[in-house]
Amino acid sequence: MADKDDDPFWVTDPNALVDRRVIVLWSKGKRYEGLCTHYDPNDGKHFVVYDDGEKKWYTMTQKTFWVIGDEGNIKYEPTRVVGAAKTAKAAARTNKGGRSTTHATAGRTTYTNTAYTRQWTPYISKTANANTVATFNVLVDPRAMQGGERIIVVGNLEQMGGWNEGVQLVPHPRNPLIWSATLEMPFTVADSCIHGMFQFRYKIVSNDGESIQEGQLPRTENRLQAQFFHIFRSNYQIPRFRGWTPPSGKEALQQIAGTQIDSLRYGEIDTRELLLRFKCLAGDVHGAHRNHVEDLFDGLVEDALASEMRLERGVVMALLGMVGQFGLTSKERVYTSGYANNSYSYTYTAGVASAKPSTTVSYRTPPKPRPWCYYLLEQIDLGEWHDLNMYREIGPNYMWIVHGAAEAVERFSQHNSFRWLKLVPFVRKFGCRPEISEEPYKESEAEFLAEADAVVEIVKEQMAIAHNQMEEQNAAVAAVQAVAVAEAAGSPIADANGAAAPVDETNLLGLAGFVVADEGPDQLQEPAAAKLAHGLLSTLVCYAPTIDQLYILCQGELGAHIESLLGDFADKFEGLYWSTVEQLEQLHALVDQVPTLRSPLIATAMLKTETPDALARRIVDFAAACLPDTAAAPFGAAEVVVTTDALGAAPDGAIVIAGAADGAVNELVGEWADLNTAAKDWLRRVHEDEPDEIKKNEEEEEDYGGWLGGWTAVGGNNRNRNKKKIKKLTKAEVANIRANSLRLCCDHVNAFISIPFFNRNPRGLLFEMGRCWFLKGQSVELLESFCTIATTGQGFEAYNVSLSNHLCDEARKLARDASQSMADTDRLLEVVRTTLPSDQPLAHDLLCTLCLAATWPHHGRDASHVLEQEPPLDSVLSNSAMWMQVEAWCREGNAAAMVGSELVTLLGRVGQLLRRYAAELTDDSVNLKSLNTVLRSDKWTGGASGHGSAAEQMKKVNGFSELVNFFAPGTFDESVLRVQREAVEMFDLRLEKAQCYASFFCVCGVRIEAESIRTLVEKLRANYDNLVSSDITTALDMVPTAIDWLFQMRSSELFLTLWRSLGDQLRIDSVDGAAELLARGADATGPAEEVEEPQLPAGLEGDEEAMAAAMLAYQQQQAEQQAAAQARFELQDKERQILQRLEDVVLSQDQVVTHLIPTAQSRWQELSSKTAQGSLKLEELDATFGKLAEAQLGEELRLLFGTAELLYGQTKPNIKKSLSALEDYSLLKKLVRWIPSLLEVHELMAPLCDTPAEQDDFRAVLQTALQKIDADMVGQTLSTIPTLVASVRSVFSAYSVEQLDFVATLAESPPMVKWLIEHKDQQEFNQMLNVVRPCTDEPRMISAIASLVYIRNSCLLRPLYDLPPYAGLENLLAGLCGVDLAGSDEGSPIWHLNNIVSTFDALEDVFEKQTKSPGIKSCYDLRDILNRGTFVFQLGLPTDHVLRLEIAAIEDPAAADGTPAMSAPRVQDMEFLLDLRSKLLMTEIPDELE
Repeated sequence: MADKDDDPFWVTDPNALVDRRVIVLWSKGKRYEGLCTHYDPNDGKHFVVYDDGEKKWYTMTQKTFWVIGDEGNIKYEPTRVVGAAKTAKAAARTNKGGRSTTHATAGRTTYTNTAYTRQWTPYISKTANANTVATFNVLVDPRAMQGGERIIVVGNLEQMGGWNEGVQLVPHPRNPLIWSATLEMPFTVADSCIHGMFQFRYKIVSNDGESIQEGQLPRTENRLQAQFFHIFRSNYQIPRFRGWTPPSGKEALQQIAGTQIDSLRYGEIDTRELLLRFKCLAGDVHGAHRNHVEDLFDGLVEDALASEMRLERGVVMALLGMVGQFGLTSKERVYTSGYANNSYSYTYTAGVASAKPSTTVSYRTPPKPRPWCYYLLEQIDLGEWHDLNMYREIGPNYMWIVHGAAEAVERFSQHNSFRWLKLVPFVRKFGCRPEISEEPYKESEAEFLAEADAVVEIVKEQMAIAHNQMEEQNAAVAAVQAVAVAEAAGSPIADANGAAAPVDETNLLGLAGFVVADEGPDQLQEPAAAKLAHGLLSTLVCYAPTIDQLYILCQGELGAHIESLLGDFADKFEGLYWSTVEQLEQLHALVDQVPTLRSPLIATAMLKTETPDALARRIVDFAAACLPDTAAAPFGAAEVVVTTDALGAAPDGAIVIAGAADGAVNELVGEWADLNTAAKDWLRRVHEDEPDEIKKNEEEEEDYGGWLGGWTAVGGNNRNRNKKKIKKLTKAEVANIRANSLRLCCDHVNAFISIPFFNRNPRGLLFEMGRCWFLKGQSVELLESFCTIATTGQGFEAYNVSLSNHLCDEARKLARDASQSMADTDRLLEVVRTTLPSDQPLAHDLLCTLCLAATWPHHGRDASHVLEQEPPLDSVLSNSAMWMQVEAWCREGNAAAMVGSELVTLLGRVGQLLRRYAAELTDDSVNLKSLNTVLRSDKWTGGASGHGSAAEQMKKVNGFSELVNFFAPGTFDESVLRVQREAVEMFDLRLEKAQCYASFFCVCGVRIEAESIRTLVEKLRANYDNLVSSDITTALDMVPTAIDWLFQMRSSELFLTLWRSLGDQLRIDSVDGAAELLARGADATGPAEEVEEPQLPAGLEGDEEAMAAAMLAYQQQQAEQQAAAQARFELQDKERQILQRLEDVVLSQDQVVTHLIPTAQSRWQELSSKTAQGSLKLEELDATFGKLAEAQLGEELRLLFGTAELLYGQTKPNIKKSLSALEDYSLLKKLVRWIPSLLEVHELMAPLCDTPAEQDDFRAVLQTALQKIDADMVGQTLSTIPTLVASVRSVFSAYSVEQLDFVATLAESPPMVKWLIEHKDQQEFNQMLNVVRPCTDEPRMISAIASLVYIRNSCLLRPLYDLPPYAGLENLLAGLCGVDLAGSDEGSPIWHLNNIVSTFDALEDVFEKQTKSPGIKSCYDLRDILNRGTFVFQLGLPTDHVLRLEIAAIEDPAAADGTPAMSAPRVQDMEFLLDLRSKLLMTEIPDELE
């Protein structure tokens, strides 16, 4: 075991680490610097405050950290022995309340010291030439000094004299324990640094020059203060300090603060300066607390009382400020953890309960009043303090004094005393609201009245003072007015020299000692004594325990000032909780005794209070009692009567100050506006939320009983064991609760509207009524409540007219909402029939509104302008069930009640409409719009949908026929509708066929003259709704019926190809010579052949006869050539004319009907027969089905067989068999590409296969199949193709078309495949890309390189490099087809592969060129210059630009879409040519490039 002396100093004495800077090691090797400020001996932990603001408690014996020192930082890290932690914890448990015993246990922690030095950098101010005065104060215990020694401060700044010389401190003249020095620091108060701005320490220097520095590390300040206060620290290395403890924080605070108080009392500093110094003192002295200042305060109070002298006001304010600087005790938070009191909170997740300790936050209770609190209440002059301008006298810290006074108030309040009442006006004047205890105690009411009597005496004194001040002010005003009158009369007042002096009323009043308000010289401010008196009276009102105390106070002095205290009464009433009727009766008695309280302010306050629902009506009645019948008067300017006297005398000498007339009016208007808002808020607060019984009906309560009521740790199997069973409310009970709530709200609103003020503008209350819970929900449910109220008692007539009209409007609105759903409409009708009698006006309103909203959805709100209009037929028929129910209700009702009803008028309009349309249908004179509306009104009736007997009993009836026979029985025969329906359906079908023919078949590649048909169709479409039913049978007579067959062929691509082919052939046959011309092909109109120019034979010179014969032959030959050319030109003109006539040919309707359609039908039937028989040859298949996508084959085949069957009545062939044959034909076309490509890929990838090609069985099968296909291709038909592909069908069925196309695309570029096989090394491939990518900026090349990287690394990496070697071609095919081909069209692997194949030659050239040496690249550049280069000389330019080289663009290989791409041209200057020459001279050119 290690010896005890081996322990670090902070283990032996844990307090030695306090105020030392440390660096703590965190996780991941991070280090953070901070200051150790506290040590808790109870748990052996140190408190570290980091420079970034973080705060942590640590058991330092378990941490790795460094202690920062002058000569380096010492590292301490624990070296643990097995069992050390358990032993240390056990020892700590046995040593409660003492110092840490970790060092004394077996297996304890030992430490190793490692130096860690952190360079500290002094801070430099950001402000140039910064210079701020700062005073350094240090408290030195006299035991630490010997005779003749003095104190100096040393530091890293020149202003401090450095670390050696230092600056001399002088002792304070009133306390020699405090040494001070004032220095000019090179900083500003705005500067700060978390690592410290400067470092310093204090030293004791003797007369012989020897110095003793204080212990621990140098002091570091993060910011500059006007005053620094410190305590000289002990140094354990000096013998005189051993066994000596420096002064505590309390001792230091009291010593320094007491000295500052003495300086204040002797006039050396003022209160403002003292508070500023104390702010620095409280921050610098560790452990400063409010109690320390209070002890000092109590001592001064005791001394003053003993000497029978009063403390100066400045001293009391200073002490209050020092107390208040710590804030209010009631605002200090106290955190209580649940571990201490076994309090836990439980959370439930997935049925499993987990317990967590709950942490509660509370606030401290102020302690009992101390002597200084009593002194403050008894000795201060309230008038003087209340009249002070605190900010002007104290500065920005004046609120500390207010908080100190508030602290005294709260202490008296918390400990059952009302002595604080007279101090509250001073506190509240500055906006501070102390926490006053409202808990009653024994004799509290009597004590309050006794204290109130004392306050009233003070009020009287202040009122008398204010009265005298007002008289003096009135006298001064009179003097000023006399001077003004004299000046107006022309008698100026002479000054001391006899000259006329101007009169300034403001100056005169100021000289008289009165304060003049900003409004002008006639407006004087209220005396401070009057303000204090008002504040005291306001305090009595606000803090009276009960209404009885207010009742008693109002009988005395308080009753004379009620008008000025209305706001305080309102605040008092608003803050109380009115829970009983007795309380409200006491309030009524108070208002009856003091009529002045009948004010909108009081009514507003009561409406803002929280009261039980049972007292809601009494609150409304009280508000009405506060508002007399003339309450609306303040809004009429003529009715406003406001006194204009500046002063009014009240009984008993009290002074009441009245405001100006305009201000009074504005204030009254604001009060009434607040009342209106309060009434709306009260209504919403009382009626907005659902009642408790409704809420409980929507959610189930759980009672867990005992500890979690049977919850288990896992699963929660007993979760529902103790759940309460709550009886659900029925719909009738919910409706009853809703109706009662609506009735209660109506009573409240009616009570408000009965008040004249609210009756003038009740819209706000009515709007808030619409936001209440009982008006939220389904329309019909809400209407049930309205119907219940309407049938109870006098109904809506029992309420005010405004409320009655509002209820009717809301009911109509709900009826309109119900019209949006047929189910809601039926429910509303049922509610009206069962709850409202026929003579009830509301019933007529609801039904009329419902019918109007259903018939005119956009005009249902106002029926007056639509009742005379004819109802829309479609709306009437869509709500036929509603109309029949309403008509039946009216028939069954009281006939007398129907007279003059808008509902009856509306029903009459509907009946008239139905009879008119019935007559038009019978006469065959109805328009198609109305006819279609009638025909669409069919519905099922007589049973229920589904299966069985109920479904069988249902029948389809027409809504119009049913409705018209209900309104007018026997007036319409339903057989008329059957005839009309057939005619309309036939017309619609013929019209659609005609439109399809004119707009599709006549313009889909065959030019057909169809303008007349198109015009007719457009005209009929435009006027469709207005067509009369009797005219539609002949409207399409001009359209041939032969085109009807084409309608079903509109979606067949196969037929459209046939239609275009036959149409073109018919156009060709209609032009003479066009068929022969097109048969000759493009050579017919091509350019003429070049004919050799005839030449004269040589050697005929001198032979005239031979020359003449030669000339004659020459001329004849020329004539023949000219005649042939002329004939050729004429033929070309004729051919162009034929082609032009062919271009202009437009087939007539007669040609289409007599030739084109019959021919198409015949050819279509022939194609159907051959397809069914399987006799289509390959050429025919290529011309028909070969042009279709494979996905279209099935649908086209069904349409082919189906339409041919309709035309000729043939039996329907076997579609499945024919479709299978067509799929084999499609496979045959693919095999012609796939098999050769696969064999080619096998040859290219032979190095990847173990089996030679000639020994590969799978290759032999494919070769045999390919040979058979090539040999037997001629003469194949649809029926024989399946036999041809049978041998290889199973081979390729295992792979998708995309996979085989991918392999076939690989075979299209053998160089690419070889290149990919050769470049297997990934690192070499990446290096090649890094070389090539920066050397090209052509988009095609960049895209090709990206595709190459994708194909190689994402698709072919495994098939080419990982899976080989393959056993044979079959395994190679499986490997290549295993590539993931998922992706979009322009990002799929096939797209990338095609992109590479189309550009690989150029891409390979780029790779070959860019990966060569610079000399070889120069050879390629020279080749490009020889092939495509041009040298251009241009004069007039600088020498370097006279010659330039232009290399023309070259056409790249075709792109993926087949379009050629051009490379960009290049232009080079002389510098490039010289560089090229140098490279060529130094390069040995290979033979292949020579």
